[in-house]
Amino acid sequence: MATRAGCVHGQRGLLAQRVCNKGASQQGRFVAAADGAFTITAGQGDLCLSGSGSSTADSVQLSQATCASGSNQQWRLTRVA
Repeated sequence: MATRAGCVHGQRGLLAQRVCNKGASQQGRFVAAADGAFTITAGQGDLCLSGSGSSTADSVQLSQATCASGSNQQWRLTRVA
């Protein structure tokens, strides 16, 4: 998943920003969830982007975890100027 400064990379655990290389660990898919939200599933398997400790606060540390229905795994796309 690309960001302004690189790609998100993760393998069962914390995520890190790295140079984009189109590897499997940098692939993901958006899956529609409730109320217009999405889960972001890792391209390597059945792991989802997750806010650590079930937190939904700003600046939370992100990791990959087994997909569940918690709000810490639901994301919304927001247009920025």
